[in-house]
Amino acid sequence: MAKDRLTVLVCNNMAGSKSRLLVIGKSKQPRCFKNVKTFPTEYRSSRNAWMTSQIWTNQLQNWDLQLCKENKKILLLVDNCSAHADVPLKQIQMMFLPPNTTSLIQPCDMGIIRALKAHARHEIRCRIIEKIYESVEGDTKSANEIAHEISVLDALHILTTSWAKVTAKCIQNCWGKAKFKTKFQDRAVEDAEDVDMPPGDMTKDDFLQ
Repeated sequence: MAKDRLTVLVCNNMAGSKSRLLVIGKSKQPRCFKNVKTFPTEYRSSRNAWMTSQIWTNQLQNWDLQLCKENKKILLLVDNCSAHADVPLKQIQMMFLPPNTTSLIQPCDMGIIRALKAHARHEIRCRIIEKIYESVEGDTKSANEIAHEISVLDALHILTTSWAKVTAKCIQNCWGKAKFKTKFQDRAVEDAEDVDMPPGDMTKDDFLQ
């Protein structure tokens, strides 16, 4: 029932590895951040708690510097969004998915984000139940009131815990569901007759077409 909103940037790869979450809120320095020196996720702010071109650009540039130090290069699949600017980078090659294809070929939309949200809802419910049991007689609060007590910092910890519960197996299966063939998939999935995988020599442009 609360109207508070956060935007979360979710990034992972075909092997099932996950990047640290980026969370975007409205307040630049929420009151709950006072005296907190380390955070479980990265945090940025914008007027509507949405992704902006500036946040996106800064995030990619920082990541690019990190990859330079590690001497790694990656291909980054990006969904079509006005805030997702095409940033010139050294170690990251971006490939934008065509409009209106998110539900068809974007791995995160095949169940990864859904799993994160499901775990987050479970964490919130557990907190509410715990608070109800802790409440003393005569000072009971409704679940709604308790839910409103969850701060932005609480949300960052809830998201971190929930993201840790999204397994590599889940991520690999979602990439496979999006028709990306990978050696990490189950042999049963690879050999299934109804899985329409692209040939190994197909270019990324041919695949999207």
